[in-house]
Amino acid sequence: MVSIERPARGRELELLTRATETLLLAAQDPQVVLATALDLLGAHFGYGLRYLLLYDKVTDEFVFADAAGPGSERPEVRAFRTKSGRGLTGIAAETGAIVNVGDVRRDPRYLSVIPDCVSEICVPLLVRGDRLGVLVVQSPEPNAFSALDEELLTAFCHVAALALIHARADREQRARLLEAGVLHEVARQLTEATTTEDILHRVLDATMRLTDAEAGLIWRIEGDGFRLATVRNLDAEQVAAHPPDAEASMSRLILATGHPIRLADVQTEARPSWQRQVPHLHGILGMPLRSEGRTYGTLFALHSRPGFFGLDHERRVEVVAALAGAALARAFAFDEAQRLAITDALTGLYNVRYFTTRLEAEIQRAQRYGHELALLIVDSDALKRVNDQLGHAAGNELLVELARTIRQHVRATDLVARFGGDEFVVLQPETSVDPAATTAERIREAAYTASNVAGVERSVSVGVATYPASAADADSLFRQADAALYRAKNEGKNRVAVA
Repeated sequence: MVSIERPARGRELELLTRATETLLLAAQDPQVVLATALDLLGAHFGYGLRYLLLYDKVTDEFVFADAAGPGSERPEVRAFRTKSGRGLTGIAAETGAIVNVGDVRRDPRYLSVIPDCVSEICVPLLVRGDRLGVLVVQSPEPNAFSALDEELLTAFCHVAALALIHARADREQRARLLEAGVLHEVARQLTEATTTEDILHRVLDATMRLTDAEAGLIWRIEGDGFRLATVRNLDAEQVAAHPPDAEASMSRLILATGHPIRLADVQTEARPSWQRQVPHLHGILGMPLRSEGRTYGTLFALHSRPGFFGLDHERRVEVVAALAGAALARAFAFDEAQRLAITDALTGLYNVRYFTTRLEAEIQRAQRYGHELALLIVDSDALKRVNDQLGHAAGNELLVELARTIRQHVRATDLVARFGGDEFVVLQPETSVDPAATTAERIREAAYTASNVAGVERSVSVGVATYPASAADADSLFRQADAALYRAKNEGKNRVAVA
């Protein structure tokens, strides 16, 4: 450690005045205040190694914040932390008084940071009794710090503490303004969003901005489990492969209590799955997404620093979650209204209105790309007999079971709708006549095999037509399929006819 030439004592008051002006001008960013204070102690007052520890309420420790001077880059300096009452630094913090030791080698209270330190002076940063931190200055010379140094550093630390308080207040004010602006923007965006996917993406983005989280994700409830809805700065495939389905998972706990969860370190306080998915992250904040008694999912924000998330973060995310819950309720109501508008209430299949729209669209698509298109009309041969012999409730059961049978024997890309009464339609994109006839036969056989209640056979007849082989447009395609169905009925029912 190299000593630095100190200024003449007569200039110290002038230098302290300049330092005060410089610190107050820097009082907009806490980190700038710290760096400026340490620079001034070297450039104006000639001190050697100096570093600042700030009080961390989460860990109840005084933690390294910044350093300057010879040896300031050494890892043992930057890793140093202590508790109140422990070591010379901790004693200064506990008592609120300067600790000035001329030879630390002879003082058992000293916690060694670097081996060539001989003299150390620790000065608390106090404002109205609040402990902000401790300034530590070291020297390789014995008895390096006099009573005048104590007076000078006490005055300097008082100014630095005031500047730090003002900087923190300024930062908090700017944070509140940013928070208000972000929340206003989120509220506006969520009002405009109509899909659940869009809402969840915007909610996670807002959460990241308001909390300075390094990663985030949202689990969406589907049935009895969870599906990954959106993720930021994490491996989506890896996260999605481990949904929180166990009863002890954080998402299940959030759903059970309806309250947020905030952990200092997810690596030690949560289930092992978190450790596998996010080994580099520690602090975590989890929040339910709900509205009007319905829960839609869980939101998580993560950070690499243990204990990063505090009550302020939790409060902000609760506001975002409340806005999200209201928006999700509107989106789900909208989705439900849309679904009901195009769905047959009895069978859950699409209704005739939706089918007619899709038929026109699929014809245009087939014309544009030169594809084939098949249409099947399935008609129950037994509905009248079931209604007459067993009642309309049994007739409704027949239709529901027939709808289920049809869905089980078509492709996921095929459209199935109830056309009215006992008629169903199946629209098969990119399908020629032979595969369509095979599908029709599969449906006919399954319906006949699965149903014989109270002596009534529940057979079906099917008419098949294809574009462009037997029709040139949507109207003619439907007429051709309907004519084929009529022929199947006339030829004895329980059969397939192709146009």
